[in-house]
Amino acid sequence: NLRVVMSGSSALKLRALNSESLAGRKQLLELYTLSLSERLSDSRLPSLGRELSVPAILQDMLVWGGFPGVTQLAESWQRTSYLTDVLDSLIYRDLLSEVRSKDVSLLKRMLIALARSIGGRVNTTKLAGSLELSRATVVRYLDLFQEANILKLLPGIDKRGIVPKAQPKLYFLDNGFLSLLLADERLFEVRKPEDQAALLENFVVSELVKHYAYRGDISQLGYLWLENSEVDIVAYKDGGVQRAWEVKLSKEQGGRSEARDALNVPSTVVNMHTFVTCAWL
Repeated sequence: NLRVVMSGSSALKLRALNSESLAGRKQLLELYTLSLSERLSDSRLPSLGRELSVPAILQDMLVWGGFPGVTQLAESWQRTSYLTDVLDSLIYRDLLSEVRSKDVSLLKRMLIALARSIGGRVNTTKLAGSLELSRATVVRYLDLFQEANILKLLPGIDKRGIVPKAQPKLYFLDNGFLSLLLADERLFEVRKPEDQAALLENFVVSELVKHYAYRGDISQLGYLWLENSEVDIVAYKDGGVQRAWEVKLSKEQGGRSEARDALNVPSTVVNMHTFVTCAWL
């Protein structure tokens, strides 16, 4: 009748500790940073966040992400210092046992390079060349970043849910890391439209990752890969696409899409207006 709870912030070490001896006798629960709905509903969060309107809180999370500690800090320099400590801890504590100590600076350089291409396809050969690493090393580092819950790679799939040889699209699981790696502390509303769109798309992906994980849904996330078009995000299982989303910055964008129509599944255009309702989840 003994039940043991192991918790901690090091996903890699927790997996290593219980992977063998507890096979078939354990349940792994991954906790991500706060979602928008969690930040809005948790009465324990400081009044700093609750006094803001829902759109203002969304814009704040689009820049600073969802680490609970961030919500308790008002100044940009405090938030930057906090996120720097978190990211350094992930790299030096979680990843150092997996890589050579002299490669730590390469990990940071790689993360900065990846932060500049959010929502874009990852060309591992080109990335390896720019970092002066082997392609195998880059692929290994990408796997480590995913295991440490820093990154999420979405595969390109076709209408039947089969993964072709399409390059995956890259996202970070917390928008705060993006602002940190890009050294950009500006408010959301003063950024260029293309930067705002990238932050919104990244946040939508991270929200969907949390949503499906906490529901226990085995659906996988990817993007619809077609020869002449694509759909930003799709959920697929049971041999096909189940749902689709496209991310647009404003209500005026995101009209009829032949690619979405061809799927014949529930689809949603997510923008700053529809996002705050959470009805798109």
